[in-house]
Amino acid sequence: MTNHNFSFRTDRYDFWPIYDAIKKYYPIGISESLEESFKGRKEKEKIIVENIHQPENYKSRWKDRISKWQQELELTVKSSTYGQLPSFSADVILEEEAYKDRIFTKKIHMAVSLLGPFYTLFGVDQTDLFTESSILEGRKGHFLNTHRMMVSPELEFKETFVKLRDLVEDEFDGYRFVPYGMFSSTIEGLHLNFLHSGELPRVYYALFDNMIDFNCRVEGDQFKYGSDQWYIENPNMEDYWTIYPPGYQP
Repeated sequence: MTNHNFSFRTDRYDFWPIYDAIKKYYPIGISESLEESFKGRKEKEKIIVENIHQPENYKSRWKDRISKWQQELELTVKSSTYGQLPSFSADVILEEEAYKDRIFTKKIHMAVSLLGPFYTLFGVDQTDLFTESSILEGRKGHFLNTHRMMVSPELEFKETFVKLRDLVEDEFDGYRFVPYGMFSSTIEGLHLNFLHSGELPRVYYALFDNMIDFNCRVEGDQFKYGSDQWYIENPNMEDYWTIYPPGYQP
C-alpha cells in the first residue's frame, strides 16, 4: 500500500481526537533519550496495568465480554490481548483448517483501545507454517503469512463483521470505528519503542497492537468505510468526503 501521513479534510471530518490521544501518551518529535521520562508513557503504562494486569479488571472488562460474544456469534473467540500494548484484542475464527505442517485461518481481528474511545476490526486470511529448522537447533520454526486483509464488511466476512461492530459499540459506549485509511497512516516523529526496525510509526500501532501485516493485500473500502462516525455537521458541504493519501485517485 501507499504510505501516507496522518491527514484529513478538516472541514468535513474531526479526527483530531485520535491525534490528541496519541500525542498525550507518546513522544512526538523529541529525542528518543527523553522517552523514558515522558509523562504520557508513565500514564499509558498505568492504564495497561490497571486494565490487563489486574485479573479482576481484565476479566470483567474483556474476558467476560468476549465469552458472551462467543455465545452470541456461535463462533470461537480467542483473546489476543498482549500485556505490553494499549488495547484489548481478540480474533473471531470463521474458518480453521489444519494440515500436517500448517494451519490456515480465516478470522476477524478486533482491537479496542485503552487510550481513548476508539476501536477497529478487519478480516484476515493467514497461514501458520511450522517447520523443523537446523538454525533453531531442531526446534519447530514458526512462520506466519498474511495473504489478505478485508477492511470493510464484504464477501464471507460481511455478516460477522457487521455483528461485531454492533457488539463492540453496545458494550463500549461512545467508541468509534477507526477506518483503515486513518489507522494505516503514519505520524512523523512519533516514537514507538516496541516496533521492530524498519516498521513505520503508524496510528494503528499507537492506539491498538502490533498484530497486523501492512505489507499484505488489502481489500474492501479502505478510506470511506467507517468515516461517517467522524463527520462534522456542515449543511454547506456537498455530500462527499476525502481522507485520501497523497497520490491516491478514487
